[in-house]
Amino acid sequence: MALVRGTTTLYKVASSADTSVPVVLADTGLNKLAVVVVRGRGGSVVVGTDITLDGLSCNDFQVNNFDAGGVAAYGASGYFTNAQHPGGGSVTLAFVVPSGVNNLIFEVIEYTGALQINSRSAETQVHDNDIVEAGLVDIVLGNQSGEAAVIYCSSSDSVLASGSGGHTVDADATMLDQDFDDRNRSAFAEDAVVAASSVTYTWTLSHDGAANMDNVVLGAFAVFAAPEVPHIEPLPQRNIRHSGVYH
Repeated sequence: MALVRGTTTLYKVASSADTSVPVVLADTGLNKLAVVVVRGRGGSVVVGTDITLDGLSCNDFQVNNFDAGGVAAYGASGYFTNAQHPGGGSVTLAFVVPSGVNNLIFEVIEYTGALQINSRSAETQVHDNDIVEAGLVDIVLGNQSGEAAVIYCSSSDSVLASGSGGHTVDADATMLDQDFDDRNRSAFAEDAVVAASSVTYTWTLSHDGAANMDNVVLGAFAVFAAPEVPHIEPLPQRNIRHSGVYH
């Protein structure tokens, strides 16, 4: 079964300390998958413990935090399969944390035709700090040739992000969404088919068009397609003689 990317939507919290957002999911296709990445910023790392969809825990929750001084970058990723998918309409997506989050950004990427168990690879992560305006940071995804891949980048800084900035990825991937909320700027991309056994994705970083970035977090992981269902030809029918009558 072919893996098909559907709707992708970036959500920002209504208030800086909120931990949840209302989201709208599609309710079409077979073997649905909703991949979620959440990013935040703060004076220190806030360690999340789960991402939930209408109270249901995500699969394969993976934390991605970094703090080398200044404004920390933190967040996580996970996914929801058919079994947890509430169907179409508005639902609540939440980042489960002890306290003290700031300016969360959620990215929701929906697929059909996705593997329903172990639906993605382990997440490759890269951390860097004090990145200059238009600085380059690479992330390498290995051993996933032929799969789709989600790639993301998040920066935090003491300077407010602005419309003058914007993270961009090279031609190996397609930009999906990006936005900023206060001192958190996050961008999300997809590689529809990873072309080689090892692919380097290069991000060009711009938080506000001028200032250096305190902390930068990158992540990448493959998303797996459901196996093809083999086509079985029907057995040819035979005439069978029974009690002198052919059937």
